[in-house]
Amino acid sequence: MRMKKIAALTLSLVMCMSVVGCGTKKEESSEESAAPVSTIQAGSDNENQQNDYRGGVMRTLTLKNMILDVMDGMKQNNGVVRSENPNSYWTTDGYQDFVSTLLDNSIIEDTQWFNEEETDWDTILSQYRSQTGKFSDGENLTCTITRNEKDDYSISGVAGTWENITSGYYDYRMLYDCDKDWCKAYQETDVNSSYTVMPEITTQMFEYARINNDTFAIQTSRERLLVVLNPADSDTLISGRTIKEFYYSKLTQDGQRTTFTPYEELEEKDSRGEIIVENEAKNKEFQQWGVLNENGDIATMYGVNDSMFLGAVNNMNYDWVFEDKDLQQGIVYKDGILIVTTYNKLSTDYERFEYSLVGSDDALIPQLESIVQLKELVGEQEIKTKKAEEKQTEDSSETETGEDAQPADTTETEATDSEG
Repeated sequence: MRMKKIAALTLSLVMCMSVVGCGTKKEESSEESAAPVSTIQAGSDNENQQNDYRGGVMRTLTLKNMILDVMDGMKQNNGVVRSENPNSYWTTDGYQDFVSTLLDNSIIEDTQWFNEEETDWDTILSQYRSQTGKFSDGENLTCTITRNEKDDYSISGVAGTWENITSGYYDYRMLYDCDKDWCKAYQETDVNSSYTVMPEITTQMFEYARINNDTFAIQTSRERLLVVLNPADSDTLISGRTIKEFYYSKLTQDGQRTTFTPYEELEEKDSRGEIIVENEAKNKEFQQWGVLNENGDIATMYGVNDSMFLGAVNNMNYDWVFEDKDLQQGIVYKDGILIVTTYNKLSTDYERFEYSLVGSDDALIPQLESIVQLKELVGEQEIKTKKAEEKQTEDSSETETGEDAQPADTTETEATDSEG
């Protein structure tokens, strides 16, 4: 396994953070035009100190930038290799590169303006009204935006469909817990159904939680992230702190996650052999949808039923990050050692990249490697119903007990480059 020692980059950000204390009136706006109000300006240091939804989003983006800076620093040797070998750097010893699109869920950007401490409600509405996009035509809102109460907002009637199986409109809900510094935003829509009573399905999600002064957890529809900062005084700005360790996972684009429970098809005939029309129709609908189960869960992404707030947030660890095995990417970093496991969409196999800073403890490497087990990852799994999965398990069992059964090859190979 190739390891390259590289020097650390000194990196700085211009964001800061601390949290202040907690505090109803329902306010609503829809298509009606209103007098212009000055819009919110992004990038203020104070935004990272706000004890409101926008503050939580800004803290999320600060942590994201810190992680990207760490990874860019770990990969800096690639720039040296490319400058010295511009025509053959792919085959040059020492070149290791991978792609990581961290926290790229659009709901974070779309909902970032909701706040209690920076502006009044009219300013927030003006911000949305002035931006041409899914919520506005550039002058008037094309949906209804509501402040339900402090730290609780909703957007309804946003035009759009998902996988051609939904009603044509999305609803959003944004929540903040000012006592704990927790954020949650999710986008839901109704499924077009003739025979099945279905809950709304979650088509986008974002969650952020402060676990303690040093530890933060973040989840989106396809990602999970746990960040641990080096200890510091409680009033130290995040931008002035350093990352001790982080753990990140991202689901494959279209594969069935291993934590998903597929729809269990109903019996279509009764004890007399008569067709049960309702069951047959319901099974046909789920077969047509493909990616849903009866609880409204989606096979390829996390939803509200997977919310980290439904469990013990204070007990979050890297086991939660890597719980699902249908991963596009799994990244582990601790004390100057970075280990990246990526699913190569061209070879349909997993590749591993390893980097370490000068002075890091190589004795940590085996421990960090073991956190993401290559032999447990499943690649981009085909989406199946419960019955199909059971049949495949039976067939596999029969094959493995046959005379020609051979042990699976679990040899791990090291990669030199990836399209992941």
